[in-house]
Amino acid sequence: PGYRIGWVLPGRWFAEALAVKATTNVSSATLPQMVVAAYLRQGRYDRHVRRLRSRIARSMEAMAAAVARHFPPGTRQTRPQGGGVVWIELPRSVDAVELFFRAREQGIGIAPGTIFSLHGQLDHFVRLNAAVPWTSQVEDAVATLGRLAAGMAA
Repeated sequence: PGYRIGWVLPGRWFAEALAVKATTNVSSATLPQMVVAAYLRQGRYDRHVRRLRSRIARSMEAMAAAVARHFPPGTRQTRPQGGGVVWIELPRSVDAVELFFRAREQGIGIAPGTIFSLHGQLDHFVRLNAAVPWTSQVEDAVATLGRLAAGMAA
């Protein structure tokens, strides 16, 4: 993503895609395009994705175990197929937006469920990013979140 290079196969919408490209940015840097093309040609991207999937799977398992250890009774979690997030359903007495602000004071970022809902039905859900290398710092952050949620649930 840092290279800001992408591609499109617009098929019958080629003219429209070209018009959008021409009006949003005139050109793309040639050197980064050549570097990414060489990387893809050499098969390195496929190897990278295989390793990345394995690492994310391990982090997801560690996150799920940490949530089970540290969060209050009545907490449930869901791991969607694909991706690297864990959805946490907290006890109904825990307001996810309030938890967001309390977590932020501790330097911890979470996503309250309400930002993913048009009607606010996810007010006691949070989404945690588990696609990060699992470290003692991440474990400590999950433990802190669990303590905060437990205090709010009491």
